[in-house]
Amino acid sequence: MKSAGDRKRLIRRSVASMRDAKSWLILVVAVGAVGGWAGCSGQRISTVGEMDTGVGGAGDTPAASAGSKAMAGSGSSSQLPASCADDEKNAGETDIDCGGAECASCPVGASCQRHRDCDSSVCRSGTCQEATCTDGVVNGDESDVDCGGVGLPGEPSEVDGAEPAPSSACPRCDTGQVCRAAADCASIHCANGRCAAATCNDAIKNGAESDVDCGGPSCAPCLDTQYCNVASDCDSGRCLGGRCISCEDGLLNGSETDVDCGGSECGKCAVDAECTLPEDCATGVCQLHVNGRVNRCYPEHCENHIQDADETDLDCGGSECQPCVGGYDCNVNTDCMNFKCESGGCAVPCTNDAECGDQGTCVAKRCVECEIAADCPANWCGDAPCACKHNLCRPD
Repeated sequence: MKSAGDRKRLIRRSVASMRDAKSWLILVVAVGAVGGWAGCSGQRISTVGEMDTGVGGAGDTPAASAGSKAMAGSGSSSQLPASCADDEKNAGETDIDCGGAECASCPVGASCQRHRDCDSSVCRSGTCQEATCTDGVVNGDESDVDCGGVGLPGEPSEVDGAEPAPSSACPRCDTGQVCRAAADCASIHCANGRCAAATCNDAIKNGAESDVDCGGPSCAPCLDTQYCNVASDCDSGRCLGGRCISCEDGLLNGSETDVDCGGSECGKCAVDAECTLPEDCATGVCQLHVNGRVNRCYPEHCENHIQDADETDLDCGGSECQPCVGGYDCNVNTDCMNFKCESGGCAVPCTNDAECGDQGTCVAKRCVECEIAADCPANWCGDAPCACKHNLCRPD
């Protein structure tokens, strides 16, 4: 190996014979390759890129360090010098068995001189720092500079049925940034390792969409039952409880009284559909159904004040009209509101006189109010005259 004096004499002889600047550059490279420039102390002089104060200077930025580490590859521990596993700080290491030119990078809290001495690629004040989402370098679980990572909570994957990704502190990455999974991206769409822009045909709920590829200011309106935020998200113009609804969605919703009919927004209901008001029914007849549980739409003849069709009494009983109340004629139990048809009349069952009101008494477990019409008090039947029907006072 040539001594420092030999190298200097070589330089002087070579310079004397040089013809141009190009030869000078070649000589500098050659001499540097022989053994490097020697200083007064005999130490190798570092290049500008290797010099660093440990505070993120121009010679060794966190981003540059992260890039150089990625280019160098991960390398197995078996390829490292023995000094990197001897539990001592030596051979240029910045901390015990880590840092420096030959050993692996150091964990958080270890001593460092350069950003590349640290796992996080961030060396400040001589200490390796924790990876953060604001340190300007790709580290930790990030997929790109200060964004992405192992995922964000509560959001769907691009694969149907996949579990939401675990939590990450960093925000999602913007379009064009590096990603490893859909959850790394603000668009929830990672294609070929880059975050893709949200579109209205990417089969993902992203951007301002209220459901997959619909709703929001840019995409087509959503169909019935799809998610919505406002009425304009829906093709029907109706958003209720976060879902698009309409009078044709096959569901009982909105102000409907029965499926897709009745109420203030849909068409009128057919006979037998549930109703609240006569206006809900195409026939205009909304009457109380069996046992008073619900109202139903009935045919027009059930409210024409004539006993017709197969009615068992005036506008009640039979196969089409509402059941009759106590005292009215019946043929079978279903003709009666209380399912109690006895001796051709709808009875009012009772267990004591109190259940029959001021006028009635409980006889043989049924209320009795009269024997003849004269037994009925005046005005008992309103403006209509009373008749005694099956021992009950009813309008004649």
